[in-house]
Amino acid sequence: MKILIAFTLLLGIAVTVWYTTRGTQECLDDGRICLSYDSDWKKEDIISNDLDKYILLRLQRGNPKGEFQITAQPGQANVAEQAFQKSITDKLNEELDGFRLVSSSVIRIDDSQAASFTYQYRYQNSQNKQVDNQQQLIIWPASDRVYYMTAQADPDNFEKITNATDRIISSLQQVKR
Repeated sequence: MKILIAFTLLLGIAVTVWYTTRGTQECLDDGRICLSYDSDWKKEDIISNDLDKYILLRLQRGNPKGEFQITAQPGQANVAEQAFQKSITDKLNEELDGFRLVSSSVIRIDDSQAASFTYQYRYQNSQNKQVDNQQQLIIWPASDRVYYMTAQADPDNFEKITNATDRIISSLQQVKR
């Protein structure tokens, strides 16, 4: 009887882990890139307006709370150049209140280079309260596009969403045409 209870418990845990990590696979930007994300991320509808016209995917997560978004624009970028990386951090410093760079590096996504910046900043929410935020920006040139990915959460929850967003980023693949 004890063995049956233990087996049932282990089977329940295994099914729960499988269900929450099996995720969703999706191709974006007319099939140019594909990725997958865990099932605890929920896809948000994208409102069609000038500000959001470049957004390909926006995900929300409830516990811990976090957001992930991918946008794309035509063009190229040499993300390994120091001048490029400095121009990005200078622009972020200029545009974001209380900007503080936490880290920057060049990473690999699907056999190509991407620039990664993690930083903290402050913004005013809808209740006119100053709120701290932490964000990771990844810039990935692929084909004739530059993809901008952001993962964000409040500083206390940012590390808690990092494993999940790292899985999304590592799943990215450029579809060869």
